[in-house]
Amino acid sequence: MGGEVGDVGPFEDVRIPLAFFGAEQAGPAWASRYRMDWAVVVGRRVRALRHQREMSITELAQEIERADGRPYSASFVSRLERGWASPPLFAYILLARHFEVAPGELLGSEGVERPLTDAELTLVRVARNLRLSPEAAIVRLMRP
Repeated sequence: MGGEVGDVGPFEDVRIPLAFFGAEQAGPAWASRYRMDWAVVVGRRVRALRHQREMSITELAQEIERADGRPYSASFVSRLERGWASPPLFAYILLARHFEVAPGELLGSEGVERPLTDAELTLVRVARNLRLSPEAAIVRLMRP
């Protein structure tokens, strides 16, 4: 019995309750290779978009078709939202289209598609006119 946290020894098919370990160690030992940090982030975005539209997991699953034309299952969408599934890229594009967001907003870094405010643009223009690096501009702003 390996002795590592989350190690289930000979009981590979036994599910480990979340109460005993963190979310990254929950589930069968074999499943850890399917959980990825980026999938967790994107899955949370999908869940947030679904909740904003007051949709159930089943309703969303019926809206997104697999390559063979059949809808995804509700259990698959649930796994996707928790970061335990990674469908092909086209499924993420279909999700973005369904939620009427840019694919980059769904898959990219936080705020990647966010437009700059007038105040932010003004700060950028002033820093450029003064030929300040971003770091130097921040230092100047922070001085009393």
